[in-house]
Amino acid sequence: MIAAGSRVELVVDVDRYPHFIAPRGATGTVVDHGDPQIVLAVRLDEPVAGAEDWDNEVHWLDADLELGNDPTDYLRVIDAPTTKGDH
Repeated sequence: MIAAGSRVELVVDVDRYPHFIAPRGATGTVVDHGDPQIVLAVRLDEPVAGAEDWDNEVHWLDADLELGNDPTDYLRVIDAPTTKGDH
């Protein structure tokens, strides 16, 4: 999975009907939620109308994976955090 702190870009619109659609090209940062049901969360850089109740985040849940909706199909990593030993 994509590491927390990674910068990502949405490569397709992400529809969270009926609440909001995060547009293709939007950028954000992968955040660690600590909620075991949230597989991946991306805090978007720019506000998206309707996403206020989710702190302007797009979430992928365990249920999404069960339906074949892998978050890595929706995202492109544009910058990953370095870890000790990376040069």
